[in-house]
Amino acid sequence: MDPIKSLSKNVDDIELYIEIFASDELKASFIEDFEDGAFKRPVNNVFVMLHGNGEDGRIFSENIKPFCNGHYVITVDSRGHGKSTRGEQKLTIDLMAEDLSKLCDELNIGKFKLLGFSDGGNIALTYAVRHPERLSALVVAGANINPKGVKGFCRSAMLIKYAFAKIFYKNNPDKRFKFELLDLMVNYPHIAPRLLKNIICPVLVLDAQHDVIRPLHTNLIAKTIPNSKQVRVKKAHHNIFADQTEYVNELIYDFITKGDTNG
Repeated sequence: MDPIKSLSKNVDDIELYIEIFASDELKASFIEDFEDGAFKRPVNNVFVMLHGNGEDGRIFSENIKPFCNGHYVITVDSRGHGKSTRGEQKLTIDLMAEDLSKLCDELNIGKFKLLGFSDGGNIALTYAVRHPERLSALVVAGANINPKGVKGFCRSAMLIKYAFAKIFYKNNPDKRFKFELLDLMVNYPHIAPRLLKNIICPVLVLDAQHDVIRPLHTNLIAKTIPNSKQVRVKKAHHNIFADQTEYVNELIYDFITKGDTNG
């Protein structure tokens, strides 16, 4: 599915690249609603999708179309990823959560729905605890709230790669970004469980049967968030969006359209 609009927005020291998708029914409204790189008035029927570490918005290419029914779907390339620029600040989950906050202000988005996968899920949770009033629904998949949420074998492999990257990539301007991506996985995020209680919107917590995130860790996230539902996706690894596309699309669509989640 092709976007109806692709653009880059200035956020502090970077440009964030986004793509906006909509159904044929919404395209006419979009022409009226969107001008000069932003919505003319705050819109609430927006579904923002955040990719994982080292990816970009294209990872959701098979997932976008179903969500366009009634929504403007916006995929965001996180700082330094895809077509977004890197900037000079240290890459952290907290920083990228604030990038999202400022992007939504720049676009004039009102109360919206948010999906985050993997590191995108960590960004989404960080955003949600800081700006709970801005969300009408939240979906997180393969997320963790601290580095120990990753299974031991996977974390051990990351630590080996991280040690290598620290020696050979950290001080190499051409390869430093590879080190920073590993740093995000090894040393972030840092979300205190008590902060999850700040989230007031309905939340869908997803993980895979064969995820790299510890099941007990995902259980903790789901049990701590007040208004949450947890689903474990069978016969899937970490990227449930690719492994069980149709099932996951239907599951998420039913969740974001159930009840009054438009705020």
